[in-house]
Amino acid sequence: MYQYDEYRMPVPYRDNLLENVQKTLDAWMTSARNAEYARLAAEVRAKRDALLAETDKEMCLDRLGLTSPEGSAFTAWIGFLKTIASAVFGPMAKYRQALRDIPQQEGFPYDVTFPVPPEKGD
Repeated sequence: MYQYDEYRMPVPYRDNLLENVQKTLDAWMTSARNAEYARLAAEVRAKRDALLAETDKEMCLDRLGLTSPEGSAFTAWIGFLKTIASAVFGPMAKYRQALRDIPQQEGFPYDVTFPVPPEKGD
């Protein structure tokens, strides 16, 4: 469990604000915790989304340099299919799935470990 010493939440001034906070402190604390969680989660998701966007080009089949094999020879199609399988199930696909799984990490959004992208050519 993560604890903070201080929570901040912008609240417009109104008469009796301090009195209201003191009377309903638990509700205010819950609201502040939820606001902090939402802010941090949005930051983590934005970073994750940017990393996914950077790798989109790696998953586009038209950028893999594939050419449709000539004829119907089985061996000609094996290399073609292996290239597609590598893109769909290979290291980059696993990295992208790990990025999408970040919100399911224990400790999200307070303690997040971002996956390491695969080396080019993996």
